[in-house]
Amino acid sequence: MNLRQFSIIILILFSFSPTIRAANELYVDFTLLSKHVGVTEKLNEINPGMGLSYFIGEKYELRGGGYCNSYKRPTFYLTANYIPLSADTKDFNFNFGIAAGLATGYKDGEILIFGSSPIFYGIIPVLAPNIEILFKPVRTRIVFLLLGNAFALQVSYLV
Repeated sequence: MNLRQFSIIILILFSFSPTIRAANELYVDFTLLSKHVGVTEKLNEINPGMGLSYFIGEKYELRGGGYCNSYKRPTFYLTANYIPLSADTKDFNFNFGIAAGLATGYKDGEILIFGSSPIFYGIIPVLAPNIEILFKPVRTRIVFLLLGNAFALQVSYLV
């Protein structure tokens, strides 16, 4: 199964789920750190950065920003996040989604997707499952992303 087939299957599966939130929510995102799994080389796991997230619909979020990547180079990203599943309590909201888009700042061979390096003129495709936990009383969310062999952490504030 290649990346395209996998993406199509995920989108089809997530198309039949309930809606979760109103549009027009804007978050300021702070990228903090990452943890790499199964990597033998020493990588930077402190990844400071900043971005914006904007909900354009009940299930759809646009995200863009920049951070210092694990190779200590600047990375800029632009993704669309689809959030098909949600659980809501009095103080918390849990969202499960998948982001797809583009990122810069990596060299050939540093990022492998299904065993091959997908870099095209310094731009790589991004496909990142994610979990968001929103703490409603302080309008703050924590975002955990799976990026290849790394888990990344962001903290976001609802503006």
